[in-house]
Amino acid sequence: MKKDNNLWNADVELPEIVLEKANDAFAKIQREETSTMTNINSYKKTNRSRTLRKFTAVAACAGLLVVGSVASAAAIRHIWGRGMQGTLQSTDEQQQKLTDQGIAQVIPEQTDYSDLAVTSNGVTVAPDTVITDDKFIYMSFCISGYDTEGKDPSFEFINVSVKDPSSNASMDLSSNSCFYDGIVSDENGNLEYDDGSALESDENDTLISHYTDENGNLEYVITAFVQDQNDSILGKTAQVDFTNLGTSEKADYTNVIDGNWNFTIPLSSVSSDKTITVDKAVEGTPFTVKDIKISPVSMELNYAVSEEIHSYTNTTLPGFMGVVLKDGTRYPYLADCGIDGYTDDTLTNAYELRSFDRVIDVDDVAALLIMPADRDEILEIALP
Repeated sequence: MKKDNNLWNADVELPEIVLEKANDAFAKIQREETSTMTNINSYKKTNRSRTLRKFTAVAACAGLLVVGSVASAAAIRHIWGRGMQGTLQSTDEQQQKLTDQGIAQVIPEQTDYSDLAVTSNGVTVAPDTVITDDKFIYMSFCISGYDTEGKDPSFEFINVSVKDPSSNASMDLSSNSCFYDGIVSDENGNLEYDDGSALESDENDTLISHYTDENGNLEYVITAFVQDQNDSILGKTAQVDFTNLGTSEKADYTNVIDGNWNFTIPLSSVSSDKTITVDKAVEGTPFTVKDIKISPVSMELNYAVSEEIHSYTNTTLPGFMGVVLKDGTRYPYLADCGIDGYTDDTLTNAYELRSFDRVIDVDDVAALLIMPADRDEILEIALP
């Protein structure tokens, strides 16, 4: 069993052997247009732009290339894996842009991809797509060689940690992770399968999940984020450890396969954040949005808190819900997992960190959608 593999190459080149395999398999590639999404702590909203028939020998579950010309130069199409497409709604153009910028990494494009997989007791786990910004990491892994037999798959233990490669100092992270189940929802919260079909239930009225792709493979997706607002993930190294694989039912885990699958992943140092000064009050509360740091996949909001907070009936921070784009499009369910809190005991400053359930164009954001903690009302705060 291989362990602690280094998954990063600073310069990703397209080797001739990969081109040959892509050209040979080109006729077999199928594109599938779908729309997907997830809700916080359950299903992730997303819009799959393309899922390719997988043809790599290792994982057979990660989109690799679309060849522009068999006879001449081939154009690389950075296609994220099924699980990442099910976690972050994105257009094909957004996937290309984030990957070209170095914010997203499609691991199967690396020349040593076959060496990056870890096999234990017949089950192979391989990294697929990694997306990094200042506070958040999104990582997807492909699992092959494991038959769920109609049950919900589950790892017994998962550990995600980050170290500074220059000092070897560890950083505390929180994480939210799950096997991608093929269930998505639109911006109105309506659930469906990622192929657009209606949900189905079994004879026990239990929702039927679509965990496996057309090749019988699974994908596992992790969203990890800093616990300290002042920390940054950029340029750090992530350690991801999976232990034992089985099934879960009503939160009870049943072990099926003993195994360890360990990965060391150096993360991108490319910053995608844009800071915008807001200085607008959250109406009817002691909170003012001072500024935001927004990336295509997450947001940090910084609040100033007035003295009224000490007499306010609810000191819980307002909740960031989503955004309004310049063309009027509203995404009220954009916010996913994250953390918030006051910066000190004086309650004069506070912050909120939230991942997104889809990729957005930072320059297209016109307003924030925020819900005060003491009332069921979403307020729109226009950006300057």
